Amino acid sequence: ALQKWLSLLVTNHAEAFTEVRRTKKPDFVYTLGAAFSSYDFPMRYTYPLDEESNNRENYDAAVSALGGKDIPSAKMWIFK
Repeated sequence: ALQKWLSLLVTNHAEAFTEVRRTKKPDFVYTLGAAFSSYDFPMRYTYPLDEESNNRENYDAAVSALGGKDIPSAKMWIFK
């Protein structure tokens, strides 16, 4: 997993990010130490600000499905 992540990190950042979200590997990404004890690894991108103002009804429904908060550490349905 580490070698795959390292090779993807150089060539395809989005795929490396997705691989870490999917497998939770490499482990060192999650062991950040005491300074980051409340840190949650981002699982998704937040919605754009214009989505909230231009598409309020669907934005509210989507955020509600995430648990009520549009935060990067909220797990998408595919990871639940």
